[in-house]
Amino acid sequence: MGSRAALAAAAAALLLPGLSLATTEQGAEPPRQKGSPAECARLHKQIAYFEGMVERAEALDNELWAERTEQHVELLRDQQRERCPDDAADSAAKAALVAFANLLKAAGKAALTYFTFGAF
Repeated sequence: MGSRAALAAAAAALLLPGLSLATTEQGAEPPRQKGSPAECARLHKQIAYFEGMVERAEALDNELWAERTEQHVELLRDQQRERCPDDAADSAAKAALVAFANLLKAAGKAALTYFTFGAF
């Protein structure tokens, strides 16, 4: 009986590494679950807050603070893209809209200055 148990243990030792290789080849990482609505809302609020802190740091001419806070915002956006893909697409569209609004604002100021000969 002892030789059968030893043989079974040896066979198991030879087969287990093969099984683990087969499972890792099929899928390296298990798929991540989508974030809950509460988690997505929290990430959205944190991104908005820290974007405001980046603007504040730039207004105070604190380059280090602005740079580090921008890095933190990027980490939060990466988490948002991973856990809340729908929100990430919405935030990209919102960023494009804000950039376009800023462009229109600058164009309006330039037009006002041009047409009033610098009076305003």
